[in-house]
Formats: sequence, structure tokens, C-alpha cells
Amino acid sequence: MFMNLMGMRQPTIRGSEVLYIMTGVFLFLVHIRAISAVMGTKGPLNPMNLHSSMNAVLNILSASLATVYIQVLAFVILMFASNVLIERIEIYNLRGFAFAFFVAWLAGVAIGNLMLSLSVFFPKAMKIISQTFQRINMVFSGKFFLANTIPGNLFWMFSWNPLFHVIDYCRDAAFINYNATRTNIYHALWVTFAIFVISFMLDHWARKYASESWNSRS
Repeated sequence: MFMNLMGMRQPTIRGSEVLYIMTGVFLFLVHIRAISAVMGTKGPLNPMNLHSSMNAVLNILSASLATVYIQVLAFVILMFASNVLIERIEIYNLRGFAFAFFVAWLAGVAIGNLMLSLSVFFPKAMKIISQTFQRINMVFSGKFFLANTIPGNLFWMFSWNPLFHVIDYCRDAAFINYNATRTNIYHALWVTFAIFVISFMLDHWARKYASESWNSRS
């Protein structure tokens, strides 16, 4: 509705306009909310981690799974409503579409875990960085435009972002008339894996030195 009211240029891709928006917005939401959910676990200083049967991995996993459950449920409901009330929606490659959704969530968990590990040492700074990163992703995730239409001199501003590659791959899977020629889903996977390794190394080191007194106020 917003795009129609503002008279924005229609996307240069044949297919459902609702599906085009969903492939960008929902992957963006599941990515950003996974980051927020993981950061909300508070890491080594979380009182829940003092219980012997609880650890950081379980804490992060429970928070991130709750987030992806809500997003999948919302996606299914909205897609069903759009299919019934607006137009018939067909997904060309459902497996690839679901895989992109999973990678967007996994990348959000990895980035959130990295920020969580660093927030033990820089709590105020990482809170600002997290909010800034989420605002930047509103533009540089490419959720409202196609990667193939970005000018070459601006492409570097988006290619660093794993979510940008995931969204473009998702559109390649969703639409039979679109091919992702400038992005690579394996870039997002390798970046996610590297961030996971770094974040767990930092988390392991932080648990040796973290102290409850860090949060105390004089």
C-alpha cells in the first residue's frame, strides 16, 4: 500500500508484488529479531546461567528458536491471507526459499552472539552499535530493491552484508523469472560460520573473567 500510494517504481521482476515485499521484509525481520533475542540473554552475567543445568548455548538457542517460531507463524498467516484476499501466490523453489529463511535467522544468531560476547566488556557501546546496525540494515539489506539493479559503483556498499546475499538468493528461489547473478549464498554461510567461531571464542574467554561487579554502580 505504501509503495502504491507514494508512486514508487515497480520492481523490475515479473511475479507477485506481495511475495516480492515478503521476501525482503520477513527475512529482514527474522534476522534483526534474532540479533535482539540473542543479545537479550545477557551472556555470562545472566543469573539463569548460574544454574548447573543451564548454559549459554541453551539460553541462546531457546531465545532464537522462540523468535523464529513467531516469525514463521506470522509469515504463514500473512501469506495465507494474501493468497486468499489479494492474489494467488506461487513459490518457484520452496526448498531454496526455506533455506534462505533459515540462513537469515542463523546469521542473525551469529551476529547477535558476537555482539553479546563483546557487550560483556563494552555494554553501552555495543547497545548503540546494535541499534545502529539494525538501522543500517533497513537500507543495506536490499529488502526493497533487486541486487541486479544496483549500479556497479554502489554495489560494494551492500555486498559486505550477508543478509543482502540471502535476500537476493531468496528472490532467486521465489521467482522463476529472476536469477541472482551478483550475489552468492555461500558468502553469507562462510561469514556466518566465521562470526560463530569468533563469538564463541570471545564468549569462552569472557566467562573466565566476567564478574557481576562489572554491572554495579557506585
